[in-house]
Amino acid sequence: MLYKLPTRILIRNLVANRERKSEKRREDGDARYIKFALPVEASNTAVRTGKLQKVMQQISEDLKPEAAYFFPTPTKGQRGGFFIVEMQESSQIVEMAERFFFGLNAKVEFVPVMSAVDLEKGLSDVQNTIQRYA
Repeated sequence: MLYKLPTRILIRNLVANRERKSEKRREDGDARYIKFALPVEASNTAVRTGKLQKVMQQISEDLKPEAAYFFPTPTKGQRGGFFIVEMQESSQIVEMAERFFFGLNAKVEFVPVMSAVDLEKGLSDVQNTIQRYA
């Protein structure tokens, strides 16, 4: 088992966050995909000492992700995962990333993402752009 997280608490928080935020986010902020990878030796130590469980639980409580998934990274065999979180402004990247850097020595990527509703809205305006630039 890669992670021994308090699954009931994490799932309960994710379901509550998803219900509360999915539509509210569209009005107030943007979704970001935070992908992280943990070095094998450092994360082995974190698993042994219980730090991984503690830090992941704290990150989950702080960031209140709409979704969270954990997996071995495909190219380097490291522990990894991703969160979908709400972000009001780009300056929040620093604070969010530092949790992973300091807490778990992780490599982190932030990617803006959109829902099907967001995509539909964006595509509704694309014809004007195509006509202007095609």
